[in-house]
Amino acid sequence: MYASEHWRENKYLYLIYPMHDGDRRREYIGADADRIAEARAGIERGKEFDQLSAKLKQLEARMNNGVAALQEAGRQLGSW
Repeated sequence: MYASEHWRENKYLYLIYPMHDGDRRREYIGADADRIAEARAGIERGKEFDQLSAKLKQLEARMNNGVAALQEAGRQLGSW
């Protein structure tokens, strides 16, 4: 979930989402502890997803570099 917390009167939680097509979505969560916990867990899952996605891209890049190095080594050995 890509949203940030916004509190009204330090009591009522709203989720504010990023702008999309010039519109910013706001979702009322309220003061219910269960709904607040669920919303916060969703925000954390979104952050964790972004971190894992970045890590995956990094690992894929390393893997591709390793494959390229092995292919080059194979070409060098093949030319002996």
